[in-house]
Amino acid sequence: MSPITVFLSVVLAACLVNGAPTGNNIVAFSAGLTHTISVTSGEVITFDKVFTNIGGGYDLTSGQFKAPKSGIYAFTIHGYDANVDKAMWIELKKNSELLVSISGYDSHSSAGNSVIVYLSAGENVYVQARPNQSFSLFGKADQVYATFSGYMIGEMDRSQSDSYNLFNQFPNFPAAGKCPSSTVSQTFNDHHSNKHVVAFAAGLTHTSTGNSGDTVRFDKIFTNIGGGYDQSTGVFTAPKSGIYKFDFHAYDANTDRAMWLELVKNTELLVSLAGFNSHSSAGNSVIIFVGQGESVFVKVRQTQSFTLFGQKNQVYGTFVGHLIGEMDMAQSDVSPMTGSNHFFFGQH
Repeated sequence: MSPITVFLSVVLAACLVNGAPTGNNIVAFSAGLTHTISVTSGEVITFDKVFTNIGGGYDLTSGQFKAPKSGIYAFTIHGYDANVDKAMWIELKKNSELLVSISGYDSHSSAGNSVIVYLSAGENVYVQARPNQSFSLFGKADQVYATFSGYMIGEMDRSQSDSYNLFNQFPNFPAAGKCPSSTVSQTFNDHHSNKHVVAFAAGLTHTSTGNSGDTVRFDKIFTNIGGGYDQSTGVFTAPKSGIYKFDFHAYDANTDRAMWLELVKNTELLVSLAGFNSHSSAGNSVIIFVGQGESVFVKVRQTQSFTLFGQKNQVYGTFVGHLIGEMDMAQSDVSPMTGSNHFFFGQH
């Protein structure tokens, strides 16, 4: 890494000191499974290898994460089925509430999912086997497939996490591409929350047939801070310019037709996912610059049609995203020719 890159990284980090959690405010954990285990109905899965546990929220003994602070959290789970005759069926739960699920019907199938939710301090999130299911999760010290990870996007209380546009309260926090002023920063600190937070997560709670070019409408909203996700259209419209991370997952209900989805920004294809077997699961993610007012959505690939599986108690299909940091297009300098990002002062 060049000296100028290091210096600019520090500058950008300083601009975000009142945005993304820093220092003692960081809450993040990641744990993996290093041995094969048999799990039974409703059993909490204990991930035994801790990669990181900033904030001390993850309990290695119980397998549960307890939020040390109230705020908006992102979680991701993955599993790998060791059985040849029993389906893997895993649920991510908040207290006793089902969030999202993953499943694998074939021997050595792999699956994952993600969600963003609000947690009050002291609330628990954990991974468990679905009730009435038993199976084996594969793992070895040198083959860590099953993981449970999470981090706090922004600290806030429940009233501030309501799914409305928080920016109506603070329309100038912070100005696009600029570090917040001391006055605005003090206002931010006084309200004890990240007013710059943009985060949404939505899931599919019913089986839906998608035809060529259809936008997938994820109907269950877990969170929608910033108000960017439109439940009626399935489209996320960026309320602020910046660098965003997006994840999407799906589960194929067909026995004879391939699942094929695309993540699109405006009209530009970003990334795809596909499943060619019955009950196949797939996901993908991307980090990109999105300008204020630009749209991101999940759609069915042209010329394809298939059925996506979902139920209220089996949420496999998800569309999740959040703002990593604010900046304008000039600062992001996303080169369409090289796909690389460069940071410069002044003109270039």
